[in-house]
Amino acid sequence: MKHLLRLNIVLFFTLLSSGFYAQAFDKASLAKETEKIYYYSFSGILNPSSIDMIKDEILRMQFVTEVKIEYKAEKALGQVKLIAKEKYTNNDTDFEFSIYNLKMLLIRNNLMPSEYKSEVVSK
Repeated sequence: MKHLLRLNIVLFFTLLSSGFYAQAFDKASLAKETEKIYYYSFSGILNPSSIDMIKDEILRMQFVTEVKIEYKAEKALGQVKLIAKEKYTNNDTDFEFSIYNLKMLLIRNNLMPSEYKSEVVSK
């Protein structure tokens, strides 16, 4: 009788813990990956070697998958275009690309950030 009671208790906790695991797994699998394009305009003098260095640094930023930098030396104006794949779980743990990090990178390279915009490409 005691063995049967112990077996029922063990079975109950096993089923309970597997239920919590399944629920946590379902929430993680529901996280949607969204692709966004960010555009950030800037002004300042930029040499060709700096463009490659900035591009490499942006590619190392979290969620960034592609980067293109357009720069017109005669006007000293440029634009960073990047694609970021972000995860959304519809709660406090959403993950997004930080535009602040890009702004600080431009400032560190003696460039003046002007405006940025973003658009969702896919959900």
